[in-house]
Amino acid sequence: MGSVKVHVAQSLASSAAVYPFIGENIIPFGCAVVLIDLDHVIENAIDTKNINPKSIFVYYDILLKNIDKDYFGII
Repeated sequence: MGSVKVHVAQSLASSAAVYPFIGENIIPFGCAVVLIDLDHVIENAIDTKNINPKSIFVYYDILLKNIDKDYFGII
C-alpha cells in the first residue's frame, strides 16, 4: 500500500486516462480510486484498535515485510 500522495496521483492519472470515455462521471470515478481502500481503514482499526489513519500505512508496511512468515493469516 502506498502513501496518500501515491493514491491521489493514481487517481488523477487514471481519471485523466478514462475521462474521454466517461466524461462528466469522472469525479465519482476519481473518488472511488482513493476510497476503494476504505476496507483497509476498517481492518486496521479492528486489528490494532487504532483509528489514526496514518497508522494504516505502518500496519500494512509491517504486513508486507512479513508476508513470507507463517504467522500472518492473510487470505
